[in-house]
Amino acid sequence: MIFDTIIKTERLILRCKNLSDAEHLFRLRSDPEYFELFGRECYTKIEQAHEFIHSLNEDKFSYTFSILPNDNTIAPDAIGSVCLWNIEYDKKIAEIGYSLEKAYRGRGYAYEACKAVIQHAFSDMNIETVTAFPRVTNQPSIALLERLGFESVGIIKMTMDSGEEAEHYDFRFKKAQDKTS
Repeated sequence: MIFDTIIKTERLILRCKNLSDAEHLFRLRSDPEYFELFGRECYTKIEQAHEFIHSLNEDKFSYTFSILPNDNTIAPDAIGSVCLWNIEYDKKIAEIGYSLEKAYRGRGYAYEACKAVIQHAFSDMNIETVTAFPRVTNQPSIALLERLGFESVGIIKMTMDSGEEAEHYDFRFKKAQDKTS
């Protein structure tokens, strides 16, 4: 779905992912660690990034933002992505997903981007619950979600894109518990 929402935070600009983000997306998704965390096949050619970005224009149940530093001396292009997907408008629920290139992890960018997107979901999209399903071995993601105020409601088994079955935490964050303001 093409959307024109731009979210600005103290250090970041979040905008609709577009073809100018293909190089960043390829760098991110060609990293073998990406396969390990998300169970997705690594990209081997830039065309895969182009195809993914084109597919976003058709998806009415997903909003994918590129994360860009508002100071382009930090990075000239996107450094990560944050999305709301698997949106069930009738149930007022959406899943959040995020990823950053390795060089930009540990600087609070994911926290800042996720916080802004959650606030956008609650205030502008009529979403009441945001979910997340990190792999139980993904400690940085688990710590991020807990810092944001998500609560674990259990562990579930999920089949990854690779076909592998893995355990994931089932995290929930409800609008009524929003303390990110």
